Amino acid sequence: MESPTEYSALSECIFLHPEVFEPTYVPTTVRFRDEQLRVLADSICASGGPVSHLVLWGPEGTGKTACVRHMFAKIAQDAHAGVLPVYLNVLNESSRVSMVGAIYAAVTGTEVQLQSQSFAHAHHCLGQLLQKEKRTLVVCLDDADWLLSASKKPTVLLDLLKIEENYPGAKVCVLLVVSSAPAEAVGAYEKSILMTFCPEVVYFPPYSPADMVGILTQYAKEGLYPEVATTAVLEQIAESVGKGYARKSIAMLRDSARSAMRSGRDAITEDDVLLVCHSLQMLGDTPFISKVDTKSRTILAEIARMTMAGEEVIAGDVYCVAEQVTGLKKTAVFYRLKKLAALKFIRLDPVKEGRWGRTSRVVMLTNPAGLLDPDW
Repeated sequence: MESPTEYSALSECIFLHPEVFEPTYVPTTVRFRDEQLRVLADSICASGGPVSHLVLWGPEGTGKTACVRHMFAKIAQDAHAGVLPVYLNVLNESSRVSMVGAIYAAVTGTEVQLQSQSFAHAHHCLGQLLQKEKRTLVVCLDDADWLLSASKKPTVLLDLLKIEENYPGAKVCVLLVVSSAPAEAVGAYEKSILMTFCPEVVYFPPYSPADMVGILTQYAKEGLYPEVATTAVLEQIAESVGKGYARKSIAMLRDSARSAMRSGRDAITEDDVLLVCHSLQMLGDTPFISKVDTKSRTILAEIARMTMAGEEVIAGDVYCVAEQVTGLKKTAVFYRLKKLAALKFIRLDPVKEGRWGRTSRVVMLTNPAGLLDPDW
């Protein structure tokens, strides 16, 4: 086993720029998505022209979020752009007030505490700001599928659309990023909302095997030292994923590099890739792993431990354990359990009687053993 010093030295020989593999990394180039980027640019960056709402849809890991982040980064570099881009992952926000507050903070660059105030006040502050700025607010709501499972279908989208109606001169463009088909993700909205929203749909198909090798080559060049990942290794990763999902392939490249580092080598081998594939199988091949925040992962790991111990996992018990290990209060844990259920990690079955009264039984939908892996 390597000492901490040796492990650190190996890390410096493998990862050239570790931040390249972070979920928030904005790639310098988004490959094989020229048409989608063109539609994005035409819709939200038209100089003086009307903007249009968009629904970006396609399977997980097909470049939807990467394209938005890339486009928003380019806009942010233009001091004369008439656009205020705001990226918001709805999985990280629990209420209408927090969502509007997050948008306001992103636009002003000021952290504000709106949770204790009414939604009407938060909405009014944002509307007045946009009237004054005379620029178009472009809001990307990523993982918007969750809004449906959270029974918030009309509210958040309608809140944004009403800004133009209630504050003359304010302009808002909404991008919904979804993994389900538009008819399923958007069709549930009321007709009055759809008539106002009226989005253009942009499809992101799965990448081809050759495309995936090209994307992995780019990430290996930017994030790893030369010769850490050979073309044969990148082809093996692309073949292992099979469905052309970039996010999962990039995570496999990162974890394969970590496996090589733990084994005391400065290059990825076939065995490293196979070990990572085994770990994904242990997790049930869940596509949403990268979207779970640190505290939610901790809660999920505690649920896995309770399940592995043969216990009946009740939400009330989870609240107690979660408060001890994360410091979160009951309401915050409740929202995280709802999100974990929406992401298909767990299922919440109502329980009418018990020592916690009316509550839910928490049932694991993924292999609990895989969730106890420290690298998941």
